[in-house]
Amino acid sequence: AALGVGVPTVADVEEIEISNRIYREDGRDYMTIVLPGQLPDGGRAAWPVTFILDAKRLVTVRHHAPRPFETFGARAERSTAGCSTPARLFLGLVEEIISRLADLLEMAGKGLDASASKAFAGQDSISGEDLQETLKTIGREGEAISQIRLALLTIERMLVVFGVWVEEMPGEKSQRSTVKGLLRAVQARISL
Repeated sequence: AALGVGVPTVADVEEIEISNRIYREDGRDYMTIVLPGQLPDGGRAAWPVTFILDAKRLVTVRHHAPRPFETFGARAERSTAGCSTPARLFLGLVEEIISRLADLLEMAGKGLDASASKAFAGQDSISGEDLQETLKTIGREGEAISQIRLALLTIERMLVVFGVWVEEMPGEKSQRSTVKGLLRAVQARISL
């Protein structure tokens, strides 16, 4: 309320169907995606993150700590879009998020490869304890990949809509190519 922007709660966002999480209202763009991150209790989960964008500001609403929000500040000036307007700041943050998701996807893939190597290392038998640990690792990495995939799919949808909206933003039409590049990066990771 102090920002002059209606900020949705976690319950508000979770209640909204995925198909209605990107909309315009009162001259502001509301875009909600799902990102993996650290919960206040130290656990990890994929929760909604909402971007509220207008001509003067970018507000993010998150109830957990996705890492890109911590790392972006140090890299903002080097983002493809720059950071001279709220829309460009938004695109830079999305670029950071996509980069982080790519790193997480690579780490999960390496974890799965290591588990497969351990399970199929040419041994005639694997101990029950080792097999159980391998299955747990495969389950954790599979869950991580599932969360990353959901994040990428929600980002893809957001960027498709934002690509249309950016055409209407004064001085931002040139960012359409940045949006297209981010979409290609997302689609490349989804297809892996």
